[in-house]
Parts: sequence; structure tokens; C-alpha cells
Amino acid sequence: MSWLDDKNTTKKYQNLRVETRKVVEKITDFAAKHHTITKAAKSLGMLNGKTIVMNSESDTSYLMDYALFEVKIGAQTTLEYFYDYGPELSAKEDEYLATMLENYTSFFEITGLDKANATVHLIDILNDNKPLSIVDIALSQNQDLVGVLLFSRILTFDDLNMTSGASMTFFAYYKTDLLNRLSLLKFKNRGQLSRAQLFAFFYNQHLSIGVETRFEE
Repeated sequence: MSWLDDKNTTKKYQNLRVETRKVVEKITDFAAKHHTITKAAKSLGMLNGKTIVMNSESDTSYLMDYALFEVKIGAQTTLEYFYDYGPELSAKEDEYLATMLENYTSFFEITGLDKANATVHLIDILNDNKPLSIVDIALSQNQDLVGVLLFSRILTFDDLNMTSGASMTFFAYYKTDLLNRLSLLKFKNRGQLSRAQLFAFFYNQHLSIGVETRFEE
């Protein structure tokens, strides 16, 4: 596949960021026509009347991530609906979109950073502390981030894992508190939470106790 052509991990990652953004731009135009951005704003508490009100610079990323990956048009997410009914894409764009469909979200802890290889080592707190490594140039440069908690969406392009670009960060000392709050929410929902509910939970927690971060790549 096209994202395997370059063996240099950092360059491969940068190329993927550029190409996936192009696809996302096309989906965003499609989403606006189907009102999924407004639906996302309402679900995340950003809608005041007919106006979308942002709480921080990062809210645009969170809003679009939720709108594309979680809001549904009928029984399909915006991304799935676009894949089936959106305008025709190039073969390469179609590959990227198909891979983006295989995303998942979880709550992670940063356990180590490899600056030279732009790699961030994580454990998946919600899945038995399963280890995972992602490529992220900006995150990997700051050793102070070891121990920081991260709610993020993971995209896997063959052997390369990366985030969708809309991560929410929390200081380590909130770990127990966040897990307790999440357990309570699950209990209220009879042990089941949808992906949309999980995202909304962490977004709302981030509003009150999250760390506002901005990473430039």
C-alpha cells in the first residue's frame, strides 16, 4: 500500500498526516451538508441556540473528530456514510479512508518517549494495560509528558499507529478519579457505553480537569 513506500518512519508519518487531512477536508464538506457538525456540537454541549461556542482552541479538533467518527447518519457514522455514498475518491484516498474506518478510542498512559524515532510508548488503561506505540513527532519531543494520561483515537496504517489528532490530556494524579467517574457512568448505563458516550465523557472531564495542550508539528 502507498503508505509503506517510505521506510523512514518520521517521513512516512508526515506524509500520512498530509494525506489524511486532505481526505478529512472532503469529508468535512460532506458532513456540513448532512448537519453532522451541528449534531456533534449539540452532543458535546457546544451549541448555544444556533451558534457553536468553542471553549478552547482545541475544541475545533474535538468537534470535528466527534462529528466524523461518532455522529451517525442513519445507522452509519459520517465516515462510513461518506465511504458508501460520498463523492468518488482517488484510489490512494480510498485506501486512506478504508484504514481510517478501522479506528478505536481509549484512555492511555504515556510510559516512555523515543525522540529519535518520534515514537510514544503507551499502555491502554481500559484494555488491561496493553502496550501500544504510536508515532507522534510533537508528543515524542517532551520528556515531561511521561506519565501523562491521554484519551485519543488511534489509526493504524499497517505497521504505523498514530492518533487522529484530537487527543485530550490529563495529569497523572487524576487517573483514579477519572476511572472512578467512568465506572459510575458505566453503572448508570448498565455496564455499557457506546464509543460516542466514551468520547463525550472524556471531553466533559477535559473541560474541568484536563490539560490544554497545543503541539506543533
